[in-house]
Amino acid sequence: MGKVKFVVLGAFTVFAVCLSLVIGVIQEFLENEFTLFDEIVNFIIHEMFDPNWSAWMNCFALLGSYYVFFPLIGLTTILIIWKGKERLLELMCFAFVIVGGEALDEGLRALFHRVGPSVDQQFPYTFPSEQTLISLTVCGFATYLESLENVWGIVLHYEQ
Repeated sequence: MGKVKFVVLGAFTVFAVCLSLVIGVIQEFLENEFTLFDEIVNFIIHEMFDPNWSAWMNCFALLGSYYVFFPLIGLTTILIIWKGKERLLELMCFAFVIVGGEALDEGLRALFHRVGPSVDQQFPYTFPSEQTLISLTVCGFATYLESLENVWGIVLHYEQ
């Protein structure tokens, strides 16, 4: 049980650090301190990467698309059904994370109305990045399930 307490304490510490970082970012956003940052980053990116990088950047953008997420979601669902200890609970949590991540993305966009450096007429608000947030939720929860399985393995091993 000592290892489980250490894992929980570590997770809480990471949560507290991330929460304080998010609060700091929100404060800077509310004080409009991102304008200079956007200008500097936009200049650096345009100086470092010319149009020859377009093919590579499109490949990286593909990693954050639904063409990658749908197979990953399907594979994770199959793994949950195949190896899961509490299959129904894990599937419900996985569905909740996916739907909740999408709702959080839309809610944050509606809340902040932040226009990024490159304005797209179809999707004018670029904060938070949909690809980044969905990647974090889907891949993060898949990783969580794997680590949870390892933690349950440790707990069950100590119970025997």
